[in-house]
Amino acid sequence: MPLKTAAEQAADKARELPNFSNFSLPGVRDQVKSMLNLIGRDGIFSTYTHHDISHVDSMLGMLDWLVPEETKSAMTPVDWLLIVLAIYLHDLGMVVTFTEFENRENNSAFNDWRKSLETTSEGLEYLARAHRMNSEEKENFYFQEYIRKGHAQRIREWITGRHTTKWGSDVSKIAKAKRNCSIVRRPDFANILELYAKVIIEVTWTRQAAILS
Repeated sequence: MPLKTAAEQAADKARELPNFSNFSLPGVRDQVKSMLNLIGRDGIFSTYTHHDISHVDSMLGMLDWLVPEETKSAMTPVDWLLIVLAIYLHDLGMVVTFTEFENRENNSAFNDWRKSLETTSEGLEYLARAHRMNSEEKENFYFQEYIRKGHAQRIREWITGRHTTKWGSDVSKIAKAKRNCSIVRRPDFANILELYAKVIIEVTWTRQAAILS
């Protein structure tokens, strides 16, 4: 399917450069679309707003007015590619398999986060929100919030393959394909993408908070 947004079309021009000649942005988009459809499956994040490809398209469209014309004229195809990929991937850290949820008690990072709830103001807010939930609802809520808070870092782990999480077969196939892309194999790519993703996530949540206030 042809790339529709101006940002994607500008990013796709990177394939005209020698280092990106084998990189297919439409192919990456198709795979990301499939993976985003896993968010909300098995009851995890099922009550959250949709984070499918339509959310990605909405954010890509925002770039038309968010990026000043002077900045656009100075940007290279690789600049656009990094931004587009960051938008493509910024919510993939929210992909959670049932296996990962079931093994949450063996996740030391999750256990440390749970313990910290009683010692921070933010944590006390979580506990207050969970007060009227039943035990099953609480377990889902805590795990969802743990994932949501760190999903930019999870993207980095997913790209590099350096993590202890068992993603499950559905996720592993696509993650392996992404790591085989030439741009993803660059040693600095995961660092850059995590930074871009954090900025995009912060902008998104700030915008949502402003709408709700």
